[in-house]
Amino acid sequence: MNLMSTLNKINNITIEEEHKNKLNIKNQIDENNLSLVDGQSLKDISRIAKYMNGVHEYIDRGIIYAHLDFEPITTAIANKQPFTIVSGKNPSSSLHLGHLATFRMLLKFQELGGEIVIPLTSDESYIDGKVKNIKEAENIAYKIIAPQILAMGFDPQKTKILFHTQYADLYRISSTFGQYISINQLSSAFGINPSSTASQVFYRGAVQLSTILLPQLLEFGGNKNVLVPVSVDQHPYILLARDVAKKIGMIPPSEVVIPFLQSHKDPLIKMSSSKPDTCIYLTDTPDIVKNKLNKAYTGSVSTLDGHKRLGAIPEIDSCFQIIRYHHDSIDYINQIYSDYKNGSLKSSDLKEITIKFVNDMLKGIQERAKNVSDKEIQEVTLKMKINSI
Repeated sequence: MNLMSTLNKINNITIEEEHKNKLNIKNQIDENNLSLVDGQSLKDISRIAKYMNGVHEYIDRGIIYAHLDFEPITTAIANKQPFTIVSGKNPSSSLHLGHLATFRMLLKFQELGGEIVIPLTSDESYIDGKVKNIKEAENIAYKIIAPQILAMGFDPQKTKILFHTQYADLYRISSTFGQYISINQLSSAFGINPSSTASQVFYRGAVQLSTILLPQLLEFGGNKNVLVPVSVDQHPYILLARDVAKKIGMIPPSEVVIPFLQSHKDPLIKMSSSKPDTCIYLTDTPDIVKNKLNKAYTGSVSTLDGHKRLGAIPEIDSCFQIIRYHHDSIDYINQIYSDYKNGSLKSSDLKEITIKFVNDMLKGIQERAKNVSDKEIQEVTLKMKINSI
């Protein structure tokens, strides 16, 4: 008898009730993801998805589920016109599989013609208390995260990494753009309160939106379409950046929204660097991956008979979600989904499949990251001097 069966017996829960509870979790996740899709500030992606079939795997898989003003980007892709994507990371630890999912999405957009700007926000890591000082964040950004990013296969001719605290002109830009955002706007967007520090106010009200608008400065070719992929909690940053863009004559940036990759411990919480036991890092060893995924939350009920009879709920299964986000073959993903949902694929088998898949994937990234040179990092480091503002 496994742990879930034991708990069910103690709590007098039937297998049917267990399955219903898991289905309720799926419904809750769906509701959470769609709660801010109001048709105005955020729109459902389904209309665009109909004519973008086969263009981007994350749209095909339903991972990109909402957008704001994505149409100019789709036009640029269709007409092979240039556009820029801005998406980064606050460096407090190694990247994990959730971050890898975002970068996988960026890689596909780069293949579709996009130039990539990747901000590594050491300032944010420090002011939000994720590291003890800025130097620690800078070391993580340069020595761990930048090599991991370059190990993913980005085209160095179409990729720039922006190390926030080592790019002095960013603060010149931020001092200019921040003049267009009031404290009342910040409070409305982020809940700024008397306990917020001056650094947090400046970062959220000036630095972050300046990073988003940076590619439209004259030094980078002037006004252009910019896409910012975010999780829904970052949506206020895009609204602020769009507001400033309209005031200064830039093109308001577009947005696509993806859900967090769920923790392997709980489908209702995301993988988070601040909670090391919730995520699989790109630096994890095969034994660590195996241990974490063998204990992972499943979409299956707790008895084999019940699983065969009722099937599983792949949408809340952490192993299936890893396959869904990271495997190259949509046909393979669909087959796993079907077999697991109808009960013919056991949870233990899915875990075994995922453990091998993740370890093979991480082995490649780890080996390539180890060989990334300082010269390669310097070649993609953004250093452009800003004189236009």
